[in-house]
Amino acid sequence: MEEEYEALLQFLYLVPVGVVQFSPDGTIGLMNPVCAQLLMPLSADGGLDNLFDALEQVAPELRNMASTFPAAHGTVCDGHRVQVSAGIPGKVDARMLSISLLKLDAKRMMAVISDVTQVVRRERQLKQSEAWFNAVLTGVTDYALMSIDQGGRVEAWN
Repeated sequence: MEEEYEALLQFLYLVPVGVVQFSPDGTIGLMNPVCAQLLMPLSADGGLDNLFDALEQVAPELRNMASTFPAAHGTVCDGHRVQVSAGIPGKVDARMLSISLLKLDAKRMMAVISDVTQVVRRERQLKQSEAWFNAVLTGVTDYALMSIDQGGRVEAWN
């Protein structure tokens, strides 16, 4: 039994996302270190006793979402994105978290929190690249552009 307990602890320490178990009022019962690392900069008083209090400044809607969830258990929200810092244009990206809330039963809820700053940055870069490519394709009038499939058949053209 002690080996299983140690294995569980090691697992919780190595999970690459924040995991926290809390009561419906937000009182934190269990939290892994990654979660503490993600939430600590948001805590005004340095304490992490209540999840909703820690997230109040950046995601006040989560408290209401959790309290009004009608089902006995299930997903309250999945991948809810929250901007936690503005960043510095051209130097530091705005910091973004993804939060999923799950209702386990009447007395327990769970949150999975991950830092999605780099994902959001890549999404923005992809959108910019797509916009640039579409602008190039739209502006080209003296050349024929076409795409072909693996068999050499024309799929689309301008």
